[in-house]
Amino acid sequence: MSTETVETTDENRRFRGTLRDLDTGVVARIVALDVEPAELRRLRSLGIRTGSEVQVSQHRGAGVVLAAAGGRIALGADVARRILVEAGAR
Repeated sequence: MSTETVETTDENRRFRGTLRDLDTGVVARIVALDVEPAELRRLRSLGIRTGSEVQVSQHRGAGVVLAAAGGRIALGADVARRILVEAGAR
């Protein structure tokens, strides 16, 4: 499993971290999925894949609720910590 990183710079206001670290309401693009093959298949079937845009609509305990692929998707803490996203100035 890769190490979690959260990077924010004032210069370009770019965020790079996990879904768990993403603030509510921020739109981000998925850059990596560090999950087991079965979980990867499940996420893909829900429209969650590298390059997808997602938005954390709610933090629920340690998990998150996403607005993605035209719907809402709840993810547990373990999965949310294994999805790396990037948001901010382009």
